[in-house]
Amino acid sequence: MAKNKRLNVYFLINEGVHLLDLAGPVQAFHEASKMGADIVINYVGFEEKFLSHQGLYLNNISQPPKEVASQSIVIVSS
Repeated sequence: MAKNKRLNVYFLINEGVHLLDLAGPVQAFHEASKMGADIVINYVGFEEKFLSHQGLYLNNISQPPKEVASQSIVIVSS
């Protein structure tokens, strides 16, 4: 990634998401951020909260942006 280019990572969360399928990729981007990568992690979905496959509610989920910048990654968690 070019220097001074912020990478927006959007995790699109859906009902019944498997926690490990979400947590693994989030952890990888979080660690890269801690090592100096300019990464912003966003949790988005079409509802404010979702029940995971394991029975844990995930809440405070933001609505997806109307447009996604070119310097972005979208990961769909199912």
